[in-house]
Amino acid sequence: MASMILLGAVIILLNLTSMSLAQPNHRCRTHCGDIEIPYPFGIGIGCAIEQRFEVNCSRTVDGIERPFIHEQEVLNISASRGQSRVLMTIPSYCYNSSTEKMDLLPWDFYLAWPYRFSDVQNKFISIGCNSMGYIYTGKSRYVAGCVIVCWSPDELANGSCVGIGCCQNTITKALTSYHVVFYDVGYLNSTTSWHFNPCAYSMVVEAENFVFNSEYITTT
Repeated sequence: MASMILLGAVIILLNLTSMSLAQPNHRCRTHCGDIEIPYPFGIGIGCAIEQRFEVNCSRTVDGIERPFIHEQEVLNISASRGQSRVLMTIPSYCYNSSTEKMDLLPWDFYLAWPYRFSDVQNKFISIGCNSMGYIYTGKSRYVAGCVIVCWSPDELANGSCVGIGCCQNTITKALTSYHVVFYDVGYLNSTTSWHFNPCAYSMVVEAENFVFNSEYITTT
């Protein structure tokens, strides 16, 4: 499942195109590692149009500089398209062999104005066996989810995300925050499939860059 850490989501930046016509201080850096940081974003204090567009350029454990906005790693920023791509944390629902139960770890994600998730370029997916993953927002009372079932690895098909090991759903417009929750599906208890599927996962991902792989089910 480690390869799924590379999954990102597209975040729309409201009115970014018009703001990008302004010019930054010529002393400000324009790149963090290999990632271009176009105005109105900026690296460090005084280089962005305002604080919410400040980028933290950090050198990670691999020695490479990487840009972060609000603790989310940025993959790229397009001022002309008014959008950014960021890496997303992957919430999990894993079997605990000590308690012989599933560990439920709810997860929350919040975006501050002027950011929102693109409902066109992203989708909500769940991966695993015999459980349901869903997202909801308390403020707008929006709920979306899907059910994933499977009884053995032989049922899984790479590239298929229609309910056997992988399911998907659309997300609402103007989504700026969400919570992730998991549940077992009735008699299809997740504890019966843990020997080949130790964890289930649910997340918002960039639609065109996600292709289901059966190894996501059998690895952690």
